[in-house]
Amino acid sequence: MEEMPDVFAMIGPVAPARNDGVYRNHSHDEWHGFVRLNVLRKIGLAWPEARFSVHCVSLQKQLELFEENEYDVNAFLIKALVQLQATEMAPLIERAFAATALRSLS
Repeated sequence: MEEMPDVFAMIGPVAPARNDGVYRNHSHDEWHGFVRLNVLRKIGLAWPEARFSVHCVSLQKQLELFEENEYDVNAFLIKALVQLQATEMAPLIERAFAATALRSLS
């Protein structure tokens, strides 16, 4: 499981063709969700031309659910999008960060 993100990154952007809601798939445990999110992050880092493809968009769609996500999921997603230099997602990242920070204080 720990090597899967690296393997898929070597395969390239065609590896996981569709990953919308990968974390929210309740048929898998939390660890599987993080592995799948990490696959998207690693592919985006290894293949910059794929940054705007389904991989980065899947991370964005998952972060749009920031009010429903666990704190650590939002943190991972924010970190991944920052690492991918997804500057166009700055408003979403700011909203998610602020909401997650407020929620962790309460």
